[in-house]
Amino acid sequence: MKESSKNNTRTNKLFYTMTGFVPQKILSALFIDTRPRVYEALDAVLLFADISGFTALTEKIATMGKEGSEEVTKIINQFFEPLINIINKWGGDIYRFGGGMLFYLFFRVAKEGYRPLPGQ
Repeated sequence: MKESSKNNTRTNKLFYTMTGFVPQKILSALFIDTRPRVYEALDAVLLFADISGFTALTEKIATMGKEGSEEVTKIINQFFEPLINIINKWGGDIYRFGGGMLFYLFFRVAKEGYRPLPGQ
């Protein structure tokens, strides 16, 4: 395998590994638009959503075994699915998701035209 092909494969693997942990806007700046930057100001909104008492709930449900795990999955899906649908509709970008919480970012698109941020 050629050296450039190895680097390309490694870069692609790194990109896809990072997609669950880094917002797409940041990944794009790192891997696609690689112009040097000292900093970049972003017009954005950060959304944090959390299921209050989630850890205590999962600990209690875990004593139910497999049925408990299925119940936790059902609770998470019922809580987050409608929220994620709204977030995706508004062009949100996942930043962190784990357990009973999520962070989403909404970036205003300046060059491609004005898109109001949620709540505007």
